[in-house]
Amino acid sequence: YSLALKRIAFVDVLLIAAGFLLRVLAGGLAIHVPVSPWLLACTGLLASLLGFGKRAHELIQAEASEVDARTTRASLAGYRVRHLRWAMTLLAFATTAAYALYTQDHHTVAFFGTHALIFTLPFCLFGITRFAQLALWRRGDDSPTDAILRDPAFLLNLAAWSAVVVAIIYGAR
Repeated sequence: YSLALKRIAFVDVLLIAAGFLLRVLAGGLAIHVPVSPWLLACTGLLASLLGFGKRAHELIQAEASEVDARTTRASLAGYRVRHLRWAMTLLAFATTAAYALYTQDHHTVAFFGTHALIFTLPFCLFGITRFAQLALWRRGDDSPTDAILRDPAFLLNLAAWSAVVVAIIYGAR
């Protein structure tokens, strides 16, 4: 990756997502727990969404400041904002669907003892939508992955999601 593949559009982000998948697999091996295919799907799709969002933001920033995108990151030369918007839209739908399917998977339901985790889906949708807004339409030098961690609306959503998950899991027992 470090030598050549990081310079190839789309391959760069997919390899970063693959790295996150390897971390999840290694974590499962380390604690001797089988990794859910839905967890892998959510991880890979979300990592790709975040990566493409970051590339879109970098490209938009470079175009706005009339800087050659290749001077900030070589792979940006192969990206177009409209393609990244399409990729992000498809990944947003796929990530949301994978999360919904994860919440209803027979292993998830058996482990947590409830089908009610599906009620956390609106929080997932909001979080993904908010990230897309920050990546594609917010002006600023900081990356959308950094900006989201300081965004009050996203942080409130994350806290609400956490509270609802805890209430569902421990309220069901």
